[in-house]
Amino acid sequence: MSEDEIEKLREEKMKNLQEREEAEGQEQDQKERIKAQASKYFTDEASSRLGNKRLTDPDLVAQIETRIMQLGRTGQISEGEITDEQVKKMLKDLQGSGNDSRNISFRKK
Repeated sequence: MSEDEIEKLREEKMKNLQEREEAEGQEQDQKERIKAQASKYFTDEASSRLGNKRLTDPDLVAQIETRIMQLGRTGQISEGEITDEQVKKMLKDLQGSGNDSRNISFRKK
């Protein structure tokens, strides 16, 4: 392999690495936006529970936050409405359903 070919391969690898890092950064930014938007719908106790659960199962918490954000955007829930008991039920439902966030059941009080 010539020196030019080696240099070209290095440049391609660097470009791919930069693109991957940018994509990961964008994905992380999106997760943070969802988390921030969803957090206003949880009581303090519910937020605390999700924060603790995030340490052991961040994907599960992300599913809940995404679904809650969607419900909030459509006006189906109000700020501060999701209680600790409801979060417990959501966690239980998702853990037993194969982690499909469409299975989250929500009933207004």
